[in-house]
Amino acid sequence: MSEENQVEKSVEEVKPEASAVPESKGIENTMEILEALDVIAEMAGKILGDGRVNGADLVVAAEYLKKIDVVIDAAKDIDQVDDELKDLDETEMVQLGLAAYKTVKKVVAAVKAGKTTA
Repeated sequence: MSEENQVEKSVEEVKPEASAVPESKGIENTMEILEALDVIAEMAGKILGDGRVNGADLVVAAEYLKKIDVVIDAAKDIDQVDDELKDLDETEMVQLGLAAYKTVKKVVAAVKAGKTTA
């Protein structure tokens, strides 16, 4: 048997093993949830930032209605987040960690905006 045929046979023998490794589920839906939280926190911060919730905040709310599809899309796929989180690799952990940090900063800023005005 030629060396080329041996290589082809070896590749064929390895293929089932390679396909037996499960593919990562990714983190797309989890990132969508974080993005939706970003939108909500940003809106809350702008509405609460002046210390009052009033008619002027309708303009802010209307502005964020343009981004409502982000929140709706995230809510549609929320049931897949659990599976994604069970299947994280190191790169996905870092990506989620950074995104979560950014989201938490926005939420904290929104909460502080509301507390300073209360």
